[in-house]
Amino acid sequence: MLRFRSLEELGLTPSSLEPFISRKTMLVHHGVNYRNYVTRANELQREFGLSYDDPWELAMWCEQQPFRLQRADVLFNMAAQVFNHEFYWAGLSATPTEFHSRRLTALLKAAGGVRGLLDDVREAAKQVFGSGWVWIVYDAGALSVVTTANGDFPLNPVWTCDLWEHAYHCDYDGDRASYVTNTVTNLINWKIVKARLEVML
Repeated sequence: MLRFRSLEELGLTPSSLEPFISRKTMLVHHGVNYRNYVTRANELQREFGLSYDDPWELAMWCEQQPFRLQRADVLFNMAAQVFNHEFYWAGLSATPTEFHSRRLTALLKAAGGVRGLLDDVREAAKQVFGSGWVWIVYDAGALSVVTTANGDFPLNPVWTCDLWEHAYHCDYDGDRASYVTNTVTNLINWKIVKARLEVML
């Protein structure tokens, strides 16, 4: 079954992303929202007779089922949100991180440089109506930016930013643009991005 992972397991503490993301937001986001996704996913797994311990694999199982078969779509959303949140937090760090990778440097240059790529992230986030995610993905030999609605996720992601209101409303009074700007400017863990990319090369 899916396991509720502590923030420490994801490389964080409740206060480690301050002042950009507050301790209060982290405690609620992780301890309430994320916990509920894990709990609900496992409840639905039991209904299906499943016991996946990897949220990505569980979501992929759901993708293979006929649409809405016995609430497989609901289970997909829960499993996907477990994966998305773990992926999101593991890709953040308030401590400046550097990478030493000629391959990543070349990919970033081709994407318009770090500034150009992150500008694309900010612009893409503005276009998301309602809840969703903005992602940096590795596709066809290049880095690009895509968005997904609700709990969906793309293939080959290397970084993501949560665009659900519970991720930023308390700290930014609902100002998603400022939250995204602060996140991409101050919190990307480039070592994790590099490590994720290397797995795909």
